[in-house]
This record gives sequence, structure tokens and C-alpha cells, in this order.
Amino acid sequence: KRDNLRREGTALETALRAIDDRLRKEAPQYFTLIRPEPLGLAAAQRLLGPQEAVLMVVPTQFGTQVMVVTAEGLSWSRADLTDREVGELVAALRAHLAPDGTSGADGRGGGVPSFDREKAYQLYERMIAPLADALKDKHTVYVAASGALASLPFEVLVTKPPQGNDDDPAALRATSWLADTYALVQIPSLQSLDFIRRFSGGSGQSANGLGANGFAGFGDPVLSDPLTPAESAAAQASANKHVFGPKHNRDGGGIADVTALRTLPSLPGTALELDNMRSALGAPLTAIRLCEQDTETAVQNADLSQVRVLVFATHGLLAGAMGDDSEPGLVFTPPDLPGEADDGLLTASEITTLTLNADWVILSACNTAAGDRSGEGLSGLARAFFYAGARSLLASHWPVRDDVTAELTVAAIKAHQAGLSRADALQAAERQIRNDPTDPTRADPSAWAPFSLVGEGR
Repeated sequence: KRDNLRREGTALETALRAIDDRLRKEAPQYFTLIRPEPLGLAAAQRLLGPQEAVLMVVPTQFGTQVMVVTAEGLSWSRADLTDREVGELVAALRAHLAPDGTSGADGRGGGVPSFDREKAYQLYERMIAPLADALKDKHTVYVAASGALASLPFEVLVTKPPQGNDDDPAALRATSWLADTYALVQIPSLQSLDFIRRFSGGSGQSANGLGANGFAGFGDPVLSDPLTPAESAAAQASANKHVFGPKHNRDGGGIADVTALRTLPSLPGTALELDNMRSALGAPLTAIRLCEQDTETAVQNADLSQVRVLVFATHGLLAGAMGDDSEPGLVFTPPDLPGEADDGLLTASEITTLTLNADWVILSACNTAAGDRSGEGLSGLARAFFYAGARSLLASHWPVRDDVTAELTVAAIKAHQAGLSRADALQAAERQIRNDPTDPTRADPSAWAPFSLVGEGR
């Protein structure tokens, strides 16, 4: 019996090697996507222009390793912050930015603590300040952060000791935010930047507008009735853990349990968000799919090859929380009878089969930019969209205020159309929201800093 098993194992290994050889020949980018090779320092330096830098931050139990790579070389520092201490600081900041996972956090009472700028300054001072000389004269900084830091946009770090009260709009506007020091871009890894720059084509977008088919939006899936904040957080955690049922598709992936998906809280605000975005960009009513039309099948059957701005306003389920072998995905209206083609969850591997030519893919969903214990939450989704043809992602770290989302994203898109890089465009849009004189609550980072730009070509 043992000999038979050995022979069977050898035959399977031979078959797998043959499949790998075929993939290397017929789809050479495949292994670059799923198994990126480490980059040497010289190769990493060649990726960067004179005003660009990569900031890599890795918290460990022995301290936090911080590296800056530029065209000139490598700088390294070790901060005396353990991964546990980093996690506590990040949790304290996110307690304000995303209290209980609720939508529309704006820091206006309700038991929500003020944003602790002193803790945001501690993170900057202990991790990044020692390498300030390496970042001097750099304009665009690509951030690859792991652990708890992956769930925090570095835009909200503070570069000078904060003055005034944390809940004073004037003091918040006068704060030295890292968002104003550099145009920041989040990347899953240094290899992902290499992937984008080698395989992402140039933008074909006209500065005069998006055209009739330039915008497409999917959102407001039919899920459970609106829940309280505590019920919403519990439902998301439960769905994360039990999203896949016992059935598998022909490729070995799980088929989602639609009963578990339906327990997720509904997102009625996303309908208004998408319609505001559609209207601001001059797209027709048919450009958005909502409720019963917001299905996985609708995405897979749509011609997205001419869409320049593609928006998914829904829940993002992250890998790791759903089991070690699962992959991240976006939630759509669950079908009555789930199957391989439509189970209500568009997974990363299914995203790779799309044909995209998008300058912006906007993931206005809860925690789509957050990290997770497997490291495959943002990384898996980002690599999948890049492989499908997207040039950049705009992903949210917490549920975004309905009255801010469309204004912020449209301002960034229009600034990019006017000639700014995507990173500069997002920086300008954040500043516009933060300095809005008509609404003092927008000075709070929960309003202006929910999105991170993920990936950016040269």
C-alpha cells in the first residue's frame, strides 16, 4: 500500500510539474502574480525615480524594522516598538477612526474617543523620524507595512508635536499630517510595485472626461435588514468565519454559503454614494447596478474593458479570517441557488479572469484596505485587480461617510484627469475635504483619510 501511494505521489508531482511548465510557457505573468521572486537591492533601486522612495515597516516581537529604499541606496533603523505595542497604538487610533465598525464615523460624540494625535506622533517619531534624512527631498513614498500597521493609513501619522485640543477643528487643520509631507501610496509588497511597473499599461483616459462607458458602479447588495453597530460587527465576524460551505467548484475553490452572506448588514448608503459619483462624473443611470442587479454574474458578464473608473461599494471579506485556505473577496447579492458561476462572492481568483483597463478601481467597502493575519487581504485583492488590468486601487480602511465619499473620490479623479499623478490627486482631495470651511467635522481624519491609494505606475 505504501509503494502504491509513493507511485501515485510521484505521478501527481510529475503532472504538477508539467502544468507548471505549461503555465510558464503560455502565461508567464502567472507566477509573477502568485509567487513573486524577492528583489535584490539593485533591482529595487532601478524601480524608483529621483523623487521616489519605498518605506517598509515590519513590526516583530523584538522591535520594528524600518527600511527606506531610494534610487541612492538603502537606509535601515530598528524602533524599540514591539508588534504588541504597535498593535495597541494602532487599535487606539482606530477606536476613533472606525468605532465598532460603524458607518459614517465622524468623531461627533456618541462615546467615540477623539483621535489621539499624540499617539499618531509617537508612531511617526519612533518609526519614521530616524530615517527622515533618507526621505529628504522625496515627493512620492510607497508604504509597505505589515502587521497591525497594514490597517492604518499612514496619512494620519503626525510629524510634529500636536498643539491644541484633539477635538478642535482648527487644531486638526493645523496639524502636521504625514499626508501633507509626502504623496503616499500603499503597496502590498516591494514585488507588487515591480509587477505594476512591468505589466501595467499607460492610461488611455482623456483629460476631457470619461465618456459614456467610462464609469461603472456596483453596490447596495440585498442582504439583511440594517443592524445596530454591535450586531453589524458580530455579523461580519460570523460571516467571515463561515462564508464557505461544504461544496467546492471544479477548480477546488469553495462555494460561498449564501445563508452566511445574507447575515451581513445591508448597505443602503452605498446606493446614494454610487449615484452621487455617477452624477458628478456625468455617467448615465445605466452605469450603476444596485440591489437585485448587483450580482456576481452581472460583473462577470459586463464589458468592463472600456471602463476607466470601476467602483465596488460593498463588504470586503478578507482571507485568514475565513480560514487558512480561503481567499479574499467582494460580496454581492446572494443568488437563490449558489453555484460555480455565482455564489455571491467575487473572489480574488475570479477577479483575475476579468478584462479591465481601469485607471481607478475604487473599493468603498468595510476594511478592504486592512491587513489580516494571512497577509492576503489587501495583497490578494490588489494583485488580482492588477493582473486583470487595473492601474491602481482606492481602498477604504473603514466604512466611509456617505456625504464625503463621492466628493473625495470625484475630486481625486478630476485632479488626475487634470494632470496630477494619482498620489498627488488623492493628496489634494484629502486636503480639500479637511479644509472645507462649511463643515468642521470634515477636519477629522475619519472623514478625510479613509482611503489609501494602492499601486501607482511611474
